[in-house]
Amino acid sequence: MATQAGTASAPRLSPQVICSVFVEQYYHILHETPDQAHKFYQDTSRIGRTGSDGVMEYVTTLPEISKKIMAMDFSKYLTEIETADAVLSHNGGVLIVVTGSLTMVDDFCQRFTQSFFLAPQDGGGYFVLNDIFRLITQRNLENGRTQKDGPVAQSG
Repeated sequence: MATQAGTASAPRLSPQVICSVFVEQYYHILHETPDQAHKFYQDTSRIGRTGSDGVMEYVTTLPEISKKIMAMDFSKYLTEIETADAVLSHNGGVLIVVTGSLTMVDDFCQRFTQSFFLAPQDGGGYFVLNDIFRLITQRNLENGRTQKDGPVAQSG
């Protein structure tokens, strides 16, 4: 980052540091006080969650975002974050991609991916401008291998 001569600038945190702090706070709030999770967002934010038919449904405005988040009821799950990657993006924003799994009390485990775009706020800090969450279904392939086993090499 370039700064103008004669002006002091606070050092910018790396995208990965921003990611680590955000992911820890976000998923903690989802489990402990999910009714407060909407505070990560603004009225201009847009989130997507899959409906029961697997089609992504998008909402905006804080009341609708809060309803979508509360409908997932994260208190029923143990969340394990496997990866959290980040890259600096448009206008100083940070793009974050999280992969992990949700385990229910009956030990049923469901993998997920979630992507966030954190936009800078006036006065410092970030808010979630975009958020897409998708549960990943494991499909059996024709030869008995599962999708997560990786590609099957063709011989011949």
